[in-house]
Amino acid sequence: MVLGIVKPKQKLDRKCLIMYPSDSIAFAWELVISLVLLISCFTTPISLAFPTLETDDQNYGTFCVTLDCIFLFEIFINFRYAFEDDYYKI
Repeated sequence: MVLGIVKPKQKLDRKCLIMYPSDSIAFAWELVISLVLLISCFTTPISLAFPTLETDDQNYGTFCVTLDCIFLFEIFINFRYAFEDDYYKI
């Protein structure tokens, strides 16, 4: 077990372009999304309190659009993410 990731007992017939839960890239992606969600928890109230901030400050507006693009990319990643049940069967 490395970083809380349990490797399955059996060898999987891996498909192309599928992200498996035991992959290290899947773990890294989940960390990135967690960080983006945490940042979004702080930027959303700021955007609601100061609606002209996104239009006045170009850097902040670009930052918010970047966060939105990451969330959009996350939707496409979820379509290619494998699911394991309690018995590690995909």
